[in-house]
Amino acid sequence: MNLFAKINWLFNSSETLGELYNITSKTKFSYYFEDPETGKLIKKFLPSIGQEEENPPYNELHKDQADSYTKIKLGKISYYPQFFAEYKIQFGNDYLVMSFVQTGLGLRITAEGISNIKVIFDQNGEKTKFLTPFNIFIRTFANQSIEFECSYQKEQPRDIFSPKELYSILWNLCIDDKNNLFVPVSMGWVKLISDIYKISHSKGPLIFNWDQSFSSILSAKDFPELSKYLIDQLINLIDDEGFIPQLTISDITTKISNPPILFLSVAYYYLNNKDLNSLKIWYPYLIDYINWWENNRRVDWNENLFTWGGDSSFESGLESGWDNSPLWERFRYDGDSKKFKTASTMASGLIILSYRILEILSKILGKSDEEKRFKNRRKEIIESIDKYMWSANLEAYLPTNSDGSQVEIITPGIYYTGFTGEINKDRFERSLKYIKNPQALGGDFLIPTLNRSDPSFNGDGDYWRGRVWPPVNFLVAGAIGNYSKSLANKILESSKEIFAKNFINGISGENYSSISGNLFPQQGVYSRNCPVYIWGGLLLMDPVLIFNLLHIYTK
Repeated sequence: MNLFAKINWLFNSSETLGELYNITSKTKFSYYFEDPETGKLIKKFLPSIGQEEENPPYNELHKDQADSYTKIKLGKISYYPQFFAEYKIQFGNDYLVMSFVQTGLGLRITAEGISNIKVIFDQNGEKTKFLTPFNIFIRTFANQSIEFECSYQKEQPRDIFSPKELYSILWNLCIDDKNNLFVPVSMGWVKLISDIYKISHSKGPLIFNWDQSFSSILSAKDFPELSKYLIDQLINLIDDEGFIPQLTISDITTKISNPPILFLSVAYYYLNNKDLNSLKIWYPYLIDYINWWENNRRVDWNENLFTWGGDSSFESGLESGWDNSPLWERFRYDGDSKKFKTASTMASGLIILSYRILEILSKILGKSDEEKRFKNRRKEIIESIDKYMWSANLEAYLPTNSDGSQVEIITPGIYYTGFTGEINKDRFERSLKYIKNPQALGGDFLIPTLNRSDPSFNGDGDYWRGRVWPPVNFLVAGAIGNYSKSLANKILESSKEIFAKNFINGISGENYSSISGNLFPQQGVYSRNCPVYIWGGLLLMDPVLIFNLLHIYTK
C-alpha cells in the first residue's frame, strides 16, 4: 500500500480534527465531545493559530477563534506501515488521551484518562455515543455504512512512528473538496486565510510557497512520494512569466512571491531519489522561475543585486517571509517599480544558491552550455556583493542603497551570502563575531532574528523581531557551515535543544522565544505562533550535510 492509500485513513480535515475519512468507500463521519464542566459540545479542537489578543498586528483574525477548542497536546503520528496517531485534550488539570490505529478492515479508537466524558460519533445525523474510557473498532463498508464494535482487547501499536521532523507535516495533511491532498502550514490556517480573503466554507487547498518547499525537503528521504507531490503542486503554480505566488487559497493567489527555496527542494529530492524523469519535467519551469527573479527583482541601480517587491513596502517585506522585521522600516521603496530600491543580502544570497543548484542540475542533465552560463552568472552576483554590500564599519554584508549607504541592522540575514562558500572568506569569518556574541545574535537559544542589542528587539514577543525561526536556523547553519563547522554545529545543537524541550508537549512549532526557548511567551507578552507548523522539523535537520550532498560548497 502506497503513502496516499494510507492517507485515506486521514482523520484531520481543513476545518477540524474531529472528522474521519475513508476515501475508498466515500464514508465521512464526525466526532465531538461534551465538556464535562459546561455541557457544551466541542466540535472543533485545533492547535492554536495565534493568541487571545483581540487586535494583533496586521490582521485581527490571526488569533484563536472562539469556536475552536485549543487545549490539545498532539502526540505521535505515523502513516507507515499503518496509520497511527494520538493526542491529549485537556479538561481542567486532567487529560483525555485519544489514539487511532488502522488495523485490518477498520480503525481502532481508544480513549483513556478522564472517565465519563461523552464522545459522540455522527454519521449523517445518526449519532452513536460512548462514555470514556472506551476501546472501539470501526468498520466501514462499500455501501457507506459504519459498524461499531466495542472491544476490551487493546491493540498496542508497533514501533511505527515517523521521524520527529515529519511530525507537523503528517499532522497537517488535509484533503480539499476535490479529494486532492494538500499540506497547509497548519490546519487552523485554512479557515483563517479563507476568512481573510472572504472565501466562505473553503476547505482549501492552502499552499504557502516557501513553507511547502521546506516541507518537500523534510519529507524527501522518508516520504519521497509526498515530497514529489509537494514539488509538483508548486511547479503547477508557475505562470507563463515564471512567477510562483506567496500564497494560494482555493482559486485566489497573491501578487507577491516568496524566498526561492524550491530550487533546493528539487535538488534535494533528486539527490535522494535519483528521479531523472521528474527532474527533466521540472527543469524548464525552474529556468522560467529564475528568469522571473531576474526580470522583476533586480534593483534598478545594479543588475547583479536583488531585492523584494510588492504593491507597498509592507507587501515587499511579506515577500521576504520576514513579515514584520524592522529591516523593512529602513529599506527604501519605489512605488513605480513596485519593489525596494535597497539591495537585500537575503534575496541576493538566495539567488546565488539558486544558480549554484541550476548549475548542478544542468550538469546532471548534460546541458553544458547552461551549466556554464549559470556558473558565470553566479560569479557576477558574488563579485557585486563583495564590491557593494560589505560594511567595513560593522564588518558584515548589509542591505545597501544606490548611494552606498546601508541598513545597519544586524540580523541572521547577513549570513545568506555564504550559501556556496564563495564569498570573501576573511570578511565572512569576521562577520561571525555576531553569532558568537551573546549580546548580538548569540546567547542560550539560537538564532534570534534580530540583534539582541537592537532597540526593536523583542525576543519573547511578536514574530520577526527576535524570535527563533526554524527556516532561518536551517539556512544560516548551512551557510556558516562552509566557514566554521563548529559554529554551525553549535547552532544545530541549540536547534535540537529548543525542539526537544517543546516536543515533550506535542509542539513542533512555527517560532520560539529566543529568551526562554519556549513556543509560548511569558505571561502578558503578545506573540503569534502555531504549535504544530509544517516547518517545525527543520530544527532537527542538519543543513551542512544537506548542502554537502548538493555539492554546494567549494572544496
